[in-house]
Amino acid sequence: MLAAGADIKVVSEPLCHSSIRITYDLYSHLLPTAQKDAADRLESLLKSNSGTKPGMSHLGAKIS
Repeated sequence: MLAAGADIKVVSEPLCHSSIRITYDLYSHLLPTAQKDAADRLESLLKSNSGTKPGMSHLGAKIS
């Protein structure tokens, strides 16, 4: 589930782990590219919002 992109909280609950940390510690080896993937998504998000006012990207407000 994690490798398919499921949220770690969603995965940890049916396993009855008392914290997502347990799930992460046990299964993080299945996500060797997770940090790079997250960085790539953040970079893409920042590029798509460039030129908008901070906190206003959902409104499409452009900086004049």
